[in-house]
Amino acid sequence: MTSGMTLSKLDPTSLSLRASTLLPLVTDIWFGDGALWAASDQPDGGVLRIDPSSGCVVAQTTSDAIQIAFSPAAVWLSAAAGPTALDPNTGVIRATTAPSSVLSGDGAGIAVVGNEVWVCYADLGKLQRLQIIG
Repeated sequence: MTSGMTLSKLDPTSLSLRASTLLPLVTDIWFGDGALWAASDQPDGGVLRIDPSSGCVVAQTTSDAIQIAFSPAAVWLSAAAGPTALDPNTGVIRATTAPSSVLSGDGAGIAVVGNEVWVCYADLGKLQRLQIIG
């Protein structure tokens, strides 16, 4: 769990504190692809891949993320600049959506289904489907 700039690891049965780590401001966390992912929803706020055993940051990028979805080949961010794909091991940005295809900076929900990425723009009341190529 996060509280501002502290990531806390809790015992699953007693919910007692096992360890804590200081991070940059984190607004959301997810678990996927064998790692904990922590992100800020501020533009260029950063996304961190954290080893769940050690609590160490093993990869990071400057992109923001409002939501994260996982596919076999990439970690997909719903970011202010539009849907963005990261290499799941290094955190390096692998692909971004062309600015002309981004409907707004408030793409909140994101999901991967097969070879498609679905993004929900709640501010516009629209759902966008993008093909994953490559």
